Amino acid sequence: MIEWFIRTAIVSILIFCAGAIVYFYVIQANNWSTRLGFDSAAHNIICFGANIAVVFSIYEFRNTKNKYLKSLIATAILICITTTFLTQSRGGILALVASVFCLFLLEKNLKIILPVLLIITIGLLGSPVKERFFKEKSVSNQHRLGAILYYIEVIKDHPVKGTGYAIDIFDNEKVYANERYFNRIPKIYRKDIYVIFPHNMFLSIGVRMGLVGIGLYLYLLSAYFFMGIKTSVRGVSVSSKALARTMMASMVVFLVGGMFEPVFIHQLDMIFFSLLAMTTVLWKVSFTGTGRRDFGLGRR
Repeated sequence: MIEWFIRTAIVSILIFCAGAIVYFYVIQANNWSTRLGFDSAAHNIICFGANIAVVFSIYEFRNTKNKYLKSLIATAILICITTTFLTQSRGGILALVASVFCLFLLEKNLKIILPVLLIITIGLLGSPVKERFFKEKSVSNQHRLGAILYYIEVIKDHPVKGTGYAIDIFDNEKVYANERYFNRIPKIYRKDIYVIFPHNMFLSIGVRMGLVGIGLYLYLLSAYFFMGIKTSVRGVSVSSKALARTMMASMVVFLVGGMFEPVFIHQLDMIFFSLLAMTTVLWKVSFTGTGRRDFGLGRR
C-alpha cells in the first residue's frame, strides 16, 4: 500500500512538473531565465513536491529491475530536478542537495554521494539560479533578515502561547505591520519588510504558538525520526528498511526548505501530514507482523 502511495505521488508530481514547464515556457513563451511559478503555485512551493518526488523516484529506481521502467524513472528524476532549478529557489535547491545526501548517507552508499553532488553543482553553475546564489544583491537577504527580526520581537511579547493559530493571523494588524515592532528593529531593515508569512517554520510556530508550540513541534519531529530510525534498523523486511530511509530523507526536504520558506499552507500541510502518516503506518506494521501480508512489505 505504501509503495503504491509513493508511485501515485511520483506520477502526479511528474505530470504537474512536466505540464508546468510546458505551459510556462512553451505556451506562455516565458524566457527560460524567468523563475517558474504561478499565482496558485508559487515558485518556492513547487520545489517541495518536486524534491520529494526525486527522493521517492530514487527509491523506485533502486528497487526496479526492469530496464524500461528504470529509464522512465530516470527521466522523472531529471524532470523534477529541472523543475526545482527552474524555480530558482535557493531553499529548494539546498533542500534537494540535503535530502539526496541524507538518503545515500543513510544507505551507507558513500561512493555515489560525490558524483550526485557534482552533477547538481554542475547544474547549478549552468543555470540562471547561480545568479541568486553568487551575484544577487543583498536586497532579498535584507527582506528576510528584516522579517526575522520583526517576528522575533512579536515572540518576545507572546513567548508562551503565541498570538494564536488562526489561518489569518498574519493579516491581523496586531501582529503584522505593527509600528511598535517596527520601531524595535534597526532602521536599515524597517523599509524592507514585505513578507506576510515568516519564511521559517520555527519562527512561524513561535509567532503562532510560542515556545510551547515550538517544543511540541520538535517533539513531533523527534518522534518521526525515532520511528524512521528504528524501522530502518529493525524493520520487518529489507523493503521496509529502505522505505524508512526514504521517508526520513523526504522529511529532510521539508525541514531544510522550511528553514527558508513559508511551509504552513494547505499544499505543504498535505505533504507534511502525508509523510507523518506514511512513516507511522510503516513503523506500526514493521513491528506487528502484518506488514508482509497487508502492506506489501515482504522481504526482497
